Amino acid sequence: MTSKKNATKRKHVTLTISEKVEIIKKLDKGASVKSLCEVYGVGLSTIYDIRKQREKLFKFCAESDTVEGISERRTLHSAKSADHDGVLYEWFRQHRSKGLPVSGTMLMEKAKEFHTDLRISSACEYSQGWLQKFKHRHGIHLKATGKQLLADRKAVECYVTEFAKLMKDEGLSLEQIYNADETDVFWRCLPRSTLAGAEGTVVRNRKESKERLTVLTCANAAGTHKCKLLVVGKSAKPCALKGMKIMPVLYEANKWSCVTQEIVSNWFHHHFVPEARAHSQKIGLAADCKIVLLLDNYSAHPPVEQLDADNVFPTYLPTSCASLIQPMDHGITKAMKSHYRNSFLRRLVNSYNTGGVDAFKKAVNIEDAILCLANAWNGVTRRTLQNAWHKLCPASMLNDEDAVENIEGFNVNKAKAADLLCYAKQMQSVDLDKQDIVTWLNGEDDAPGVQQATDSEIIEIVLEPKSEDIGNSKTEDNFSNEINVEEGINLASRFIRFLEQQSFISHQDVMHVHRIQEKLIKKQLNHKKQMRLQQMFDEVGKSCACTPSKSPSPIPSTSRLNETKEPELTALAVNYHPLSSMPLQTISARKQCME
Repeated sequence: MTSKKNATKRKHVTLTISEKVEIIKKLDKGASVKSLCEVYGVGLSTIYDIRKQREKLFKFCAESDTVEGISERRTLHSAKSADHDGVLYEWFRQHRSKGLPVSGTMLMEKAKEFHTDLRISSACEYSQGWLQKFKHRHGIHLKATGKQLLADRKAVECYVTEFAKLMKDEGLSLEQIYNADETDVFWRCLPRSTLAGAEGTVVRNRKESKERLTVLTCANAAGTHKCKLLVVGKSAKPCALKGMKIMPVLYEANKWSCVTQEIVSNWFHHHFVPEARAHSQKIGLAADCKIVLLLDNYSAHPPVEQLDADNVFPTYLPTSCASLIQPMDHGITKAMKSHYRNSFLRRLVNSYNTGGVDAFKKAVNIEDAILCLANAWNGVTRRTLQNAWHKLCPASMLNDEDAVENIEGFNVNKAKAADLLCYAKQMQSVDLDKQDIVTWLNGEDDAPGVQQATDSEIIEIVLEPKSEDIGNSKTEDNFSNEINVEEGINLASRFIRFLEQQSFISHQDVMHVHRIQEKLIKKQLNHKKQMRLQQMFDEVGKSCACTPSKSPSPIPSTSRLNETKEPELTALAVNYHPLSSMPLQTISARKQCME
């Protein structure tokens, strides 16, 4: 008896979080519990317990920033201080994004500093054991040194050669190759040297806003297709976006304001693949043509296995050379940010006399930022998109002289700065320094416009309230009163009259607003017709309820409908029985009887 028990005794197995998620997905697809027990070597109770943890597991995966976070971890235990853990990881993420080396000793020392800054009462020894748990929790590897983080130019040459061979062997055109990448946009940030108020006092090196949006941009090598922007904010339902049913971007949210594997996977399957397929068919390619999406090895990008679509192949650039050949890093995101900052600063100049910089920064909200980002993305030219691929696909280069140097670059931004200065002078509002504006428009995240966050600013970013629109002029009360169709038609009429009085507005622009107004008018007519039909049914029902019936099948009175001018509606109302789910006769049959 004892030998039989030993022979059938199952070996203890501890599943990873990734395996637990796989089990839940297989259960959803109809897999039996018994078959899963055999595959994973666990008991029935383990499968049932995993199913009970469904919400917790999916939530953890959504908030995990790394593949290792779910592929190696086996428990859902979190840090003792979630705030401390979040602040430290944000500090690590920012240093790594700048290519700066981070060692274990540096992490432990920085953890002690944040422990003091956050005034955590409980004691904690930030030892090697704590470090291992922190690295395991976030899937961090600290093997790379500063030299190892530098891009390998020889690897670039090898990859470019292999990529050219791939395009030739598979018969891929520039229309079928895409690149996607994320970038941070500090959407309330202004130049360092600006006027603080209407009194004209200049404040230099003022503390800049660190409110961040993460923006995912994606476009093909031909420059003919720009995918809809994906914007990730901190608040899932900002007050400023309440009531908006149509948005020019895709909006997601999490507490870190950054992309996660779940967000990227959802974007890939539900937005990128359909958009790329639609574009391919539009230009005459086969409906099932091959499409390649290039991504870097950012930890929030899911494994290739999770991005599974028919004839759509995601591929990762080598870590050692991604910074040198990734197209989005060679002028595309820089051009978009330049357009955004130009639009943002123009809004400041336009509204400056109403209260100065501080009042403007309080009034502007995330809706304004999203609209400016959408316009900025639309403003990125095809020439910019094509020439950004010049290192990876030299065939995509245009033949314009000095194309790479002048595409949305320093010369272009000097013209934008001159235009802004002229506009500010006409508005008689803010005094701007030309060199400061050029540097700000032309700068990346390490320029004076947006500097690397300090420790105190990192704490503010992580611990600030989720409701990021506090203090905005557009509150929930403003959005509770929706504009009805009739008001929309009247507003469109006034807007058309305004446009017709402007010399710089084209006839096509006016007609575009006219077409929108026509849609509103048709919507209103359909709504009124439905309302009149419902009103007639209500009147017939009331008359039937008030009139005593002697026959088993009463015919409702039509005395109140004699004045209607729509015979079809009258016929329908006459044949409507209040206790029946449908008319007794159809409108067409009734019309024949009337004839």
